[in-house]
Amino acid sequence: MIKATVNQSIYEVKEGTTLSDLAKQVQLQIADYFTAIIPNEGDPYYAFAQQLSAAPNECIALATTPADIAAINQAHLISIGIGDAELLSAADYQVAQTGDLRYPMLRKVWEDHHENK
Repeated sequence: MIKATVNQSIYEVKEGTTLSDLAKQVQLQIADYFTAIIPNEGDPYYAFAQQLSAAPNECIALATTPADIAAINQAHLISIGIGDAELLSAADYQVAQTGDLRYPMLRKVWEDHHENK
């Protein structure tokens, strides 16, 4: 499973789901496809990890703003900035666009992060 943030809510996504599928599901609000949905209140990233009984450093969160990257990092999740690498330089990893994200890449990010700890 992969954890993802979309529209300031955090989701756990089933393996094999593409970001395109995720975007369609969020737009259609198909909640039963997701294991957990946490509203953006208080510290949603940490709350999400707790709800899933996962350590924060076992979760990957995607964001497009420096404020979201800061919140993700403060909660000790693995952060991936999507967009301007300079603007999102505080992220653990950066990609130019969502099309650059694929499950093997996210898995490699997770593995690399845990090998270095």
